[in-house]
Amino acid sequence: MTRDNAGINNVPLGRGGGRLALAVAPGTDHTAIRHRAPYDLVIANILAGPLITLAPDIAAATAPGGHAILAGLIARQMEPVLAAYAAQGFRLAARGGSAEWPCLLLIKRRRYGWRRKERAFHRASPSDATFGSW
Repeated sequence: MTRDNAGINNVPLGRGGGRLALAVAPGTDHTAIRHRAPYDLVIANILAGPLITLAPDIAAATAPGGHAILAGLIARQMEPVLAAYAAQGFRLAARGGSAEWPCLLLIKRRRYGWRRKERAFHRASPSDATFGSW
């Protein structure tokens, strides 16, 4: 199905810039997926249980400041899914979909620490008491 959609949308397949590389894997457990990480965008359209289980792996595959789009869950499962991703450094940026079938847009927070000289919109030095926080 992905191959068909790529063809319909004139998206070239293969390796390299501007091309879509396809891989079939249980979650993120594939050499090609791990090798090319981190990603600016990760999309997962699966049930809430696997979304929660895969939260650490999806977080590892998502670049700081990157986005994750999560779908496949029902409304009453949204809070546990959000909690699992918040624990991995994501925040909810937007909620779409229907009332029954939400689609979540998450952003992975950028980490700042002692190796970084300044934060976005905030200059700090290692002596700053809040330096190193998210």
